[in-house]
Amino acid sequence: MNVERQGHSECFLVTIAALSDTSLAATRARALELTEKITSEPIPWADLAWRNIDAWWTVAETLSHECGLTYDKTAFYVATGGLDSTLPARGRGTVQVRHDSISHIMPWEDGLVWDPENPVSGVTLEDWLSAHSGWTVYDVQTQRQVKAKRKET
Repeated sequence: MNVERQGHSECFLVTIAALSDTSLAATRARALELTEKITSEPIPWADLAWRNIDAWWTVAETLSHECGLTYDKTAFYVATGGLDSTLPARGRGTVQVRHDSISHIMPWEDGLVWDPENPVSGVTLEDWLSAHSGWTVYDVQTQRQVKAKRKET
């Protein structure tokens, strides 16, 4: 799994790219393609949530489904947090954390989480939480295998 450093507000795109085994550039392009179909204009990912939150959710849900994840706004808004900080020893997926009104998503693989803000090496989720005071886990997902992988563009 290759985890690239995120740009502004791109933790979701980096996570999808890593779990799709595609580049961040290809994932950005796919997000822009989906955004243009929905909004009829090329809104960059970093601006999409602020300009059209419904389109952001539609694009996020589509990208996550394409790589074998479930990511939907219902779960996001009703999540209470305080989940266990232990990740499965095998497999891949996402971990979502919150600090006040800020949320962050990171990919994990074989028990280690990779932070798109500083993807130098994987750490245990417990160690990540210890280094980031005030953050709580509100969702952990395991990636399903997807039959047709998305092509690099």
